[in-house]
Amino acid sequence: LKTFVQVNCDRVIDCKDEERTAIYSLLALLVEQGKLPSEDVMAGVTDLIEFIDSYFCDAPRAYEYLGDLLATMMKAKAVGMPFICEQAEKAGTGNKDNPFKIMEALVPSMKRIVGADDTQSILNANASAIEALLGADKWGAIKSSL
Repeated sequence: LKTFVQVNCDRVIDCKDEERTAIYSLLALLVEQGKLPSEDVMAGVTDLIEFIDSYFCDAPRAYEYLGDLLATMMKAKAVGMPFICEQAEKAGTGNKDNPFKIMEALVPSMKRIVGADDTQSILNANASAIEALLGADKWGAIKSSL
C-alpha cells in the first residue's frame, strides 16, 4: 500500500487537474473506508515532501499540489500536523526555504479543504511546533494570512 501511495504521489505532480482531483478523492476514500492505513499514507508521501524542491523544477505548482494532497489526507485523518512538520523539517536539509514553502502552500489548501475554522484550530494547537520549524517571523507571516 505504501508503494500505491508513492506511485499516486508521483502521478499527482505530472497529471491533469481532473486526474489529480480523482487521486485525492480515491486516497481519501480508501483511508475513510479503512482500506488504506494512515501508516502507509505517511510512508508513501514522505519522499514527495522531503524532495519537493526537485519536483518543483518540472512542475512549478508542485508545492500547491502537495498542499492539496496533505490537506485532503488531514481531512481524512491519515496525517496530522506533527507528521507534516517533521517531514517539512527533513525537506529543509535540501533547501532551507522548503519548510516555509510547504506550510505556505498547505494553509490555503487547508482553509479550502478542511475549512477555515478547523484550519485555525489545527494551526493554533500546533503553533509551537510550527514556530519551531519556521521561526517566529515566517510563522507570523503565515498566521497573518489566516
